[in-house]
Amino acid sequence: MCEAPGEAYIRPMSTLPHAAGSAASRAPALHFETPCQAGMHRFKALAALVAALVLCWAGARAALADSVPGVGLGIAGASLFGLAALLEYRRAAAGRPPLVLDDEGLTVDDGLGEAWRLGWERIARVGVERVTGRRRVVLVLTGEPPRLVSLPAICHGDAPPEWLAGMIETFRVRAASPASPAADDSGPPRHP
Repeated sequence: MCEAPGEAYIRPMSTLPHAAGSAASRAPALHFETPCQAGMHRFKALAALVAALVLCWAGARAALADSVPGVGLGIAGASLFGLAALLEYRRAAAGRPPLVLDDEGLTVDDGLGEAWRLGWERIARVGVERVTGRRRVVLVLTGEPPRLVSLPAICHGDAPPEWLAGMIETFRVRAASPASPAADDSGPPRHP
């Protein structure tokens, strides 16, 4: 379920069994989703479609004027913006949150077909790295040699990467430590 853009949220979910047994062995689970910004993706798709149509029209005018470079530019631009419109429409139509954190791990879905899930036991550390002037959340995976996995930028939503990395690390540490009744009553962490 998607929320309005910019409203990353944490909500307590129904209790999940952490071990076989009675309801006393159940602890409340936390669930966090970055919002899917379907409205923004629809707007980007519409803007790219308009740009593709304008370039198509410019290419047709260039063809009437026998301008080969103009026709080539019109075809290339219309193809590029048409593809961008299609990809943004696919993201809008997916309607799934790009990042979901729960007690078992994290799920990433960029809306374009790349979806994957990592269990907390596979993540050694969470950090932020600067790539070409932009900050991104990176996960250091366990194993020999350790591997870095960068989260797609769409997963960040409107949250600062440092805050999101802290949230992921909080979920990872919580999953690694045994549940205690005192910790269960503390409630979910709040967005700063």
